[in-house]
Amino acid sequence: MKHIAGLVVALACAAPAAAQSLRDTHLYPGDGSGCFLRQYARDHLAKHPAQMVSMIAIGRTDYVPMDPRQPMRLMVMFRTGDHATVSATCQDGGPGLVCWTEGDGGEFTLEGRANGAVVLRPRGRGLVLEGAEEFHMLSATDGDDREFLMPPVPPDACP
Repeated sequence: MKHIAGLVVALACAAPAAAQSLRDTHLYPGDGSGCFLRQYARDHLAKHPAQMVSMIAIGRTDYVPMDPRQPMRLMVMFRTGDHATVSATCQDGGPGLVCWTEGDGGEFTLEGRANGAVVLRPRGRGLVLEGAEEFHMLSATDGDDREFLMPPVPPDACP
C-alpha cells in the first residue's frame, strides 16, 4: 500500500506534458499538410444571404523553425466573384493562434477543432481585404462572416 501511495504522489508531482501548439499539430505537422479550405454550397449561401464569403482557405508558406511567428497565406473568394489573397503571421495566443495580416489589414484567430479542422474568426476591428475589384470588410462583431470552420485538405488543394 505504501508503494501505491508513493506512486500516486510521484505522478501527481510530475511535470505536466507540454501542450503542443496549433502551429505544430495542424499548420506545420511533420507530414507536410497544413492547408484548410471551405467552399460554401449554394444552399448554405441561400440560407445566409448576408454572408459575403463563398470560399475561404488558409495554408502555410515557408516554415521557419526558430521563428515564433509563422507565415500563412489567407485566400478569400466573395459572392461577387472578387477575391483577395493576403499574407499573415501567426503566433501562439489563447487557445490557438493570433494572426496579423500584412499591410495592417487586421487580425484573426485560429483554433483547432475535431478531425483536424480549424476555425478562423476575425478579431478586433476585423479584416479589411483588398480584392482585385474592391475592399471587403469581415467584421469581428457583425454580419455572417464572423466564423469559418475549415476542414483540412491536401496541400495541393491550397490556393
